[in-house]
Amino acid sequence: MEQLIVSVEQDHLERLIKSPIAGIAELIWNGLDADASTVSVDLATNAMGGVESVTITDDGTGITLHQVQRYFSHLGGSWKKTTTQTDRGRLLHGCSGQGRWAAYGVGEVVRWTSVADDVQNNRMQIEITGRRSALREFSVGEPTPAPDESTGTTVEITNLTDAAQKALLRTETVDELTATLALYLRQYPVKVLWQGAPLDPTRLQVGLHEAVLEVEGLAGVGLTVIEWSQPVKRALHLCDQSGTSLFQLQPGIRAPGFEFTAYITWDGFRGSIADLALAEMGREPLASIVDAAKDELKRYFKERANERGSVLLKNWKDEHSYPFADEPRTTIERAERNLFDLVAVATAPVVETADPRSRKLSLRLLREAIEKSPGSVHEVLREVLDLPPERLAELTELIERTSLSSIITAARHITDRLDFLNGLEEIVFDRELKKRFLERSQLHRILASETWVFREEYALTADDVTLKTALRDHIGLLGRDDLTPAEAESDEVLDETGRRVVVDMMLSRVVEHRRNHREHIVIELKRPNVHVGLDQFGQIQNYATAVIEDSRFARIDCRWEFWIIGDTLKPAVEKMANQKGREPGVVVDGDNFVVRAVTWAEVIQEARHRLDFVRRALDYQSTSDTGIQYLQRAHGKYLPDILTATTVPPPRIGAEAETAR
Repeated sequence: MEQLIVSVEQDHLERLIKSPIAGIAELIWNGLDADASTVSVDLATNAMGGVESVTITDDGTGITLHQVQRYFSHLGGSWKKTTTQTDRGRLLHGCSGQGRWAAYGVGEVVRWTSVADDVQNNRMQIEITGRRSALREFSVGEPTPAPDESTGTTVEITNLTDAAQKALLRTETVDELTATLALYLRQYPVKVLWQGAPLDPTRLQVGLHEAVLEVEGLAGVGLTVIEWSQPVKRALHLCDQSGTSLFQLQPGIRAPGFEFTAYITWDGFRGSIADLALAEMGREPLASIVDAAKDELKRYFKERANERGSVLLKNWKDEHSYPFADEPRTTIERAERNLFDLVAVATAPVVETADPRSRKLSLRLLREAIEKSPGSVHEVLREVLDLPPERLAELTELIERTSLSSIITAARHITDRLDFLNGLEEIVFDRELKKRFLERSQLHRILASETWVFREEYALTADDVTLKTALRDHIGLLGRDDLTPAEAESDEVLDETGRRVVVDMMLSRVVEHRRNHREHIVIELKRPNVHVGLDQFGQIQNYATAVIEDSRFARIDCRWEFWIIGDTLKPAVEKMANQKGREPGVVVDGDNFVVRAVTWAEVIQEARHRLDFVRRALDYQSTSDTGIQYLQRAHGKYLPDILTATTVPPPRIGAEAETAR
């Protein structure tokens, strides 16, 4: 037994260990480089279904003792450096003499048993053993005569890693190896078997594209793209002209709905093997070649998406799976339709495998998710369509980055606001609703999350403990005990006789303009049937003065906005709120504070005016019904019984979902 020691440090050799699948691929390539006609990969499993060992067998020329002593004791120095072809004329895969360490990505113990003809033409068998725990050492047995054996090498790997156990049992592993070897298998009459079944690219191949890449100063650079019927790990292989993969990169493009592997072929890669890892880091001409390949991939898959999209959409419409019956009429509908088509076509590899009924359901759920919130589409993609994680991430990124998603989200934001204004208008002006809208918490809770209605800059506000404490301390000036008494949290506010009563309420917010400046907004909301007269205005004015002079705000750079809002303004207050030279509604305009008295009609009209330009651009018409629907959807728990119990058409999404059924 001879012991060979590699004169390289252990930590350097550790870096040569590859992933389990890459390690097996490297051993397959070694067999093919030895002129093997057949390479077989076999797994030995135990009673529990786990993999105990992996065996890679080839019928190539084998390894002689002389070759073992020369190449297993050195890093590099492979015999492949002295030639570019095998005896049978095949181009070689590797030449760096590092491939044997890739096997340790599969397991702890690797044993090579090889039969070869030595220089005297004697057929001899030799055994080499290595361990991952001792990467610098190989044990070599004495050669023994094997006149009746065929030449070739068997590599047995035992004590498998956890990563290898998982990888070898994945159904995708066979497809990944097929994709890696695809061009070579097309080029040469060889077989690679996995558990006795041949790796057959034609079985998975559904599309093939070949192109000549234009790279300045270079000739003979080609790109081959193979589309697959099953999910594979995408890769961009750098190959020689025979299709032998020398290095692998990520394609770096988005092609939702397509499973593919790309291969750049160029003879010059063989002379630049040491630099291939730098292809995406600016090393020329490699960087220009990769960039040209990516540009062609983008162009090709854009064209393919258009072709496939037209066919798929027509088929879905013919079988009534397509969840839209009419053409889009508004900007929002067109954006939603375009985004739906984009995502639906991208999910086609999964959707098309289902039966028509399941396909119809999947497409309808996708439509509902897009109309409700483009950001929630990934939940349908994950939970309903069960997309692989890589494709799910790609589609989610596509949705987040597409302008269509932004258009839909922004448009929904605006239409929700328009609907809210119609709903608010119903609350404050409808006679029956005025009578029913009695609970103090109702209007306050609704408006607390819709503060944009007063002014656009109030949309981004926050609660502030100090402000609330100060407001509470001075609340007596408004004739009550607290900002939000505990009774307001219950279903009813009762007086001493047990009757339901209406209590005015306060909405307070803080706007952070910059680090050292704040704007405090205090809004006194009167319930919809209260008229604001001198008494009510006097209360809010006294309250404003007391709060502003509170010592907690004495050294803070801030500005105050006090609002009192009611059904109508009595004549005296109306005159004060419409003074010449002042903004309408401003009754008091101090150095650092403003007191406003406005009506609900003015608030709604001003908010509607701010949205009118966008409304016209979207061609959207909000109605009383859509307004009530929005209130039910967004604020249902704060509405009086008459609104929660009334029969109103369901929200848009639900209604359209029923149509889609």
